[in-house]
Amino acid sequence: MFGKEKSKDHSGDQAHEVVGKGRPTRSRKEAEAANRRPMIPKDRREAKRRRRERENALWERQQRAMETGDERYMPARDKGRIRRFTRDYVDARWTLAEFVLP
Repeated sequence: MFGKEKSKDHSGDQAHEVVGKGRPTRSRKEAEAANRRPMIPKDRREAKRRRRERENALWERQQRAMETGDERYMPARDKGRIRRFTRDYVDARWTLAEFVLP
């Protein structure tokens, strides 16, 4: 049951026995070398770097938009009439802390 496989090839007129798998078993060293690859492939590193650059550029653009009031590049949560009114109201009001701090 667990010994070497012996099968007969019944193709054509010839009948011969095939013993084993027909090739030598790889050594452990060869098998490990075949599976060896970098922990993080180079192309994934490059993709991650490009994605990080895009996200940083988007974040900087959104920050400039928040400073200048340009709603085209603001995050979705800060767009709209009501949000604009709230930003203007908060920026225009006077608070007691503004007089106390100096």
